[in-house]
Amino acid sequence: MSLALPTEDFTQYLINKCIEKDIQINHTKIQRLLLLIYGIRLSQGRRIIDNKPLYMPYGLIFMNALHYTTELGIEKKNHKIKDNLLSEKDCITIDKVLEQYGSFSPDELQKWMIEKETSFDICKQKGMKFGSPVPDEVITEYFKHL
Repeated sequence: MSLALPTEDFTQYLINKCIEKDIQINHTKIQRLLLLIYGIRLSQGRRIIDNKPLYMPYGLIFMNALHYTTELGIEKKNHKIKDNLLSEKDCITIDKVLEQYGSFSPDELQKWMIEKETSFDICKQKGMKFGSPVPDEVITEYFKHL
């Protein structure tokens, strides 16, 4: 398995991809797209980024990504992700997620996030405390069916 990529660098890589593809983004949408990519790849045996999502009242949040976008904004910038750090499966997943979900509004993605039987709902059913890291099995259980 490849090494997990730094979350901040991958977040910038994803922002750049969205801008290049003319996909409208904000903090919420970046978080949801990150979760989709992370969850799909984790369910395939690859931890693509080094930050686990936290269970929060408003969804599953990658705090390193949130701090990064809050501090530096959402605009095209240089990043440290080189093509050889992403596998072919990583690239296919990223492209499919952006193709399938890129046109969704942040609100639509947020509604999906908290639907029944999602990873967020599983955390809620388990009575997890807000701010807790989401266990891998909770993520993979949902995303292996996506």
